[in-house]
Amino acid sequence: MIDTVALAPSLLRRASLASLAVLGVAGFVALVGEYGHRQITLSRRTDFRDDPLRLGLTTAEEVELTAADGIRLQSWLFRSPTATSSVIALHGHGSNRHQLLPVARLLYPAFHVLLLDHRGHGESDGVHTTIGYEERLDVPPAVEALLERGLGPVGIYGMSMGGAIAILAAAEDPRIAAVLVDSPFARLRWAVQQSANLRGWPRQVTPVLAYLGCMTTALHVRNRMHAFDPVEVVDRIAPRPLLIVHGTADDVVPVASAHALYDRAAEPKELWLIDGLKHCRGLDEMYDTYRARVHGFFSRALNRTQSELPRSGPSATAGAAR
Repeated sequence: MIDTVALAPSLLRRASLASLAVLGVAGFVALVGEYGHRQITLSRRTDFRDDPLRLGLTTAEEVELTAADGIRLQSWLFRSPTATSSVIALHGHGSNRHQLLPVARLLYPAFHVLLLDHRGHGESDGVHTTIGYEERLDVPPAVEALLERGLGPVGIYGMSMGGAIAILAAAEDPRIAAVLVDSPFARLRWAVQQSANLRGWPRQVTPVLAYLGCMTTALHVRNRMHAFDPVEVVDRIAPRPLLIVHGTADDVVPVASAHALYDRAAEPKELWLIDGLKHCRGLDEMYDTYRARVHGFFSRALNRTQSELPRSGPSATAGAAR
């Protein structure tokens, strides 16, 4: 016969150890997730500055914008004496509008060009970044500023993080007439995983690190992880034209993201894969070819009258992949 009284202390000890083990694992998961969240949302501002006049551009108009959540944003507007449409250019993670000046030179004077400092970047307000999810709110006031000045139709151009923002914003704002994205990620956790790989983390653990970091960030903003993923909403851009540009040798955002976005997008859509090109290097390494493709896309896409485009902004209930 089993002496339950004698076994009781042993069972209690085992239960206590099991509980401690569960709590330890849960605490470790929470710690890793919070670390990942802080790495994702850390605002990395650059001190880089440049002069538009050095690149042959006109003097920029300083335009201060306010996002729907109250964040104040700084931007430059280059008005062209001959353009009949505009392009908003969005920078990558850790960059600013000064680093977009080569893009402005590429587009101007065929188009009016607005360069935007995203929240947590450049001279805009904000103490953190979400690498696209909250930054999508930066775009509607820029669209509104251009339309109020009679400078529409409006297209959008985004590089890397800016490309992800462009997709998320255009999915919600029908006033954006065309979208061109260079090397955007399809899912945030893929980009975070690759960043951890490049930093030397063991590749066996980076998928878990990325998942926990993105999950924790989603919990902080009270939404699902998919809300950060352009691939979940890219199909909403149609029937407006979309051009995805990506280098096949991109080691920052591997080309698999371009394929995922293109496969999920609806027509009209184009995929321009540049053989052997690294991350966002088309503008620097093949300027004439790149410029011709970008100009051709926006010239065709924006050759519409303002009366054909919606005047209202994003729906009050709109949300990225809610």
